[in-house]
Amino acid sequence: MGLSLTPFRKPLLHRKSGTLDFTLSTGLNSTAGVILEDFCKPHRKEPLTERQMNIIMKTVVVVAGLMCIALVFVVEKLGTVLQMMSSLAGIANGPLIGVFTAGLFLPWVNSKGVFIGGLSGLGFVAWLSLGAQAAIASKRLTFPTKPVSVEGCTYSFVSQNSTTTVPVDTEVFGMYRLSYMWYYMVGCVVTILVSLVVSLLTQTKDMSPVDPKLLSPLIRRFMPAKKKDKLGADIVLIGVYFVSLKMYALT
Repeated sequence: MGLSLTPFRKPLLHRKSGTLDFTLSTGLNSTAGVILEDFCKPHRKEPLTERQMNIIMKTVVVVAGLMCIALVFVVEKLGTVLQMMSSLAGIANGPLIGVFTAGLFLPWVNSKGVFIGGLSGLGFVAWLSLGAQAAIASKRLTFPTKPVSVEGCTYSFVSQNSTTTVPVDTEVFGMYRLSYMWYYMVGCVVTILVSLVVSLLTQTKDMSPVDPKLLSPLIRRFMPAKKKDKLGADIVLIGVYFVSLKMYALT
């Protein structure tokens, strides 16, 4: 006697649908709340009424929901979802890693250099990622399929799959063929290099104004002696403070 899975499928489908609805509604409500608090309220001279806040949040939810639905037709033309998500995430995360790395390991990098470097890394990776996605969507950038021939197999297959090789389009820009897994590294390197060059052009190499506490311990040994002495004195004072607390607790 066979076991029917019908009674188990309906609760499972309802559970998945409920989880998806909960995730989507949570994201839309959070987006509406952020827009209300950060973009609407600060620019109002008078406080918003309860009715006005409800109208703004409901409008944002409806507009954002329609945009999400419209983007479904765009996503289906951009290849695999994993590649698209990793490519878009690399636009922001790569330069972000570069900004933190420059701040930790390059004492002579200033705010102007980091700002221009971050924008440069962001723009470069955005151009690289969006250009590759546009080439994939327009079928100008294709990837050869793996051989799937069953020749020589003793098993009898119902349908035979033929191996097709997709020709490589030489008109696509070469950097668009770079794997999306490298976008993080590219954004980080571009950000650090531009930050370093701009900082060296806009200020001297004097590192004395930099607080060593903000740098990596590997870089502190190369800081000027005055700053290192101040840092050592701070560490000694902290140690004395904790020793005093311990002695006070014992007494």
